[in-house]
Amino acid sequence: MPEGCLHELGNIWLTEEYQKKQLQNKQNRASAKGGSLHTCGSITISEHKRRMMDYGQDVVQFVILFLSATQSSSWFHPEIEQEIERRVAKANEESNAAIKKLEENYKKDIDELTKKLIISSRNQHEQDDDASE
Repeated sequence: MPEGCLHELGNIWLTEEYQKKQLQNKQNRASAKGGSLHTCGSITISEHKRRMMDYGQDVVQFVILFLSATQSSSWFHPEIEQEIERRVAKANEESNAAIKKLEENYKKDIDELTKKLIISSRNQHEQDDDASE
């Protein structure tokens, strides 16, 4: 990397704004809750190999690695699962209400158009009758 670029990066890294962002990101990474926590595949292959050796396995086999490195399909935090379920239920309610309103408006429009068509048809018949007399 050119020396000038490294110097510029150093100036950026020393700014108060960058320091605040760095501290916030550090806290986010250390958090035990949220999207920054990796729960699958978070250890290195060498760590998997060491663990397999501890279990008496001399070769890391993909099936064993998969079974030992993956978790069940349950949520890591029940609160997150409950919040997602709440939001999905709310979205479904809002969607169903919007669909019901659209259906009602559609029915009204159809009823109005049907009435207009009937009136227009009657008027046309009356005009035809008057013209034939």
